[in-house]
Amino acid sequence: MRLKKVLLAGLVVLVLCSAFTSAATKITVWMTYGGTMGEVVARLIEEDFTPKTGIEVEYVPMLATPDLMTKLILEILGGTAPDVCSLEGWQVIELGMRGALETMNQFSDYQQIVDRFFPGFSGQFIYNNKVYALPGESSWTQTYVRTDIFQELGLAPAATWDEIPAIITKLKARDMEFYYFTGGGQPRTLMNFTFQRGHDIFTPDGLASNLNHPEVIKAFTTYTDLYTKYGVPLEMPDYQTFTTGEVPYMVHLHYIYGLIDNAAPHIKGKWEPVHTPGTLQADGTINHAVPTSSFGYVIPKYNQNQAKKDAAWEFLKWYTSDETLAKMQKGFFEGPDRWVLAFGTRDSFQSAPFYEEHRELINEVVAAGRSMTSIPGGYSTYRYIDFAYNQVVLQGIDPKEAMEQAAKDSTAELERKRKEFARFLVDM
Repeated sequence: MRLKKVLLAGLVVLVLCSAFTSAATKITVWMTYGGTMGEVVARLIEEDFTPKTGIEVEYVPMLATPDLMTKLILEILGGTAPDVCSLEGWQVIELGMRGALETMNQFSDYQQIVDRFFPGFSGQFIYNNKVYALPGESSWTQTYVRTDIFQELGLAPAATWDEIPAIITKLKARDMEFYYFTGGGQPRTLMNFTFQRGHDIFTPDGLASNLNHPEVIKAFTTYTDLYTKYGVPLEMPDYQTFTTGEVPYMVHLHYIYGLIDNAAPHIKGKWEPVHTPGTLQADGTINHAVPTSSFGYVIPKYNQNQAKKDAAWEFLKWYTSDETLAKMQKGFFEGPDRWVLAFGTRDSFQSAPFYEEHRELINEVVAAGRSMTSIPGGYSTYRYIDFAYNQVVLQGIDPKEAMEQAAKDSTAELERKRKEFARFLVDM
């Protein structure tokens, strides 16, 4: 009888331990890939990650909308947050500085993992020397040219922005246009010119707007002159007009590469990506820096279970590995929509099943990229850049006047945000 009680007690302990282990090694992952792309990710988790680590994963596709951050906050407050979640870049710092996210550099092998990425994709997730995310799906500004039309017209892609007006004039003489896509927003577009001048829209200490700096005003003037002086269209059906030849030269985002490559076989060999026009430096070199950005993979802070944190970190290490990203890119590209997506690591650019003939150029562009800066409340400055752009381009206000007012207003807004966030910033 006594032996039976001992065996029964041992069995209960074993069951409890097994249950605890199972709970500690099962994580929930929210990602913005549904449909066929979600199937690719879920299959890789099931066939590769879980067998290798023993960690089970509940994969939950989520739409990449502003509501996602609100939902995540509510889940964190309720103690039911996912163990891994993907967020837009600006959302990462807003949550991180509130203490809602685990820091990535708490893990001993963090540096080894982050070294996988081009620097331009990871900087936006750092604030006060704390890293709140690993880069996910990445984006950058990329320029494209119809080589057949340029050869016919005796033109070459511009090395600097100073050469663009002459190209615009020659294109307009043939009823063609140069086009600058602003779908990433006016602030992102402005940063292309600002970064090339070695500046940012915030002061180095992140405490004020830098929009009234003389070099930033020059950058803004160069940008808006495209529309006010040289008649660049404000909007165009960009992809279609590039393939028809109406717009043989355009600055766009990287994803348009896949649309042209996959959906316009009739112009294959007649176009190519090139460096975005740059800015001449004092030493005679040309700075071709373009803004880069990424979704961020975060570990929400909602409990003190170290096993859960470690499992989430193991997942992110696996997910951002060269082997996993190569399989994922291949799966996305071979799907019905043939998605051309990049993930910010050096080796994933080398193993991608696309860009083959343009790989060297794309690598140069990305290596020169600079990440969008994130500071608490920094998104408010974007709004004032939009205001300034509309004042200059649509209302004819002087660029210097518009930017000085934008700097004054955005600095005041940043100060208000610092007071609002003071209780969080003191603890950082």
